[in-house]
Amino acid sequence: MARISGIISVVQESRFRLSTGDGRSIIFTLAGDATLEPQDLQSLVSGPEVEIIFSAQSGRKAMTAHCIREAGP
Repeated sequence: MARISGIISVVQESRFRLSTGDGRSIIFTLAGDATLEPQDLQSLVSGPEVEIIFSAQSGRKAMTAHCIREAGP
C-alpha cells in the first residue's frame, strides 16, 4: 500500500478528493474496512492535512483509502 498527504477538498458520500501540496488532485473511495466512516469525512474538508494509506484497483480511476489520519509533524 502507498501513502500520500494533503487536504480533503470535496466529499460526496464515501468518495472524496485530496489536494496535495504539489498540486495533484486525487479521487478516493473509502474502503469498507477503513478507519473512518463516510459520515466522518465531511469534518475533514478544507483541513487539517491528512495522511492516507491507499491502494489502486485495476480498471478504476479512484484510489481506495484504507486509513485516514491527521498528518504528523
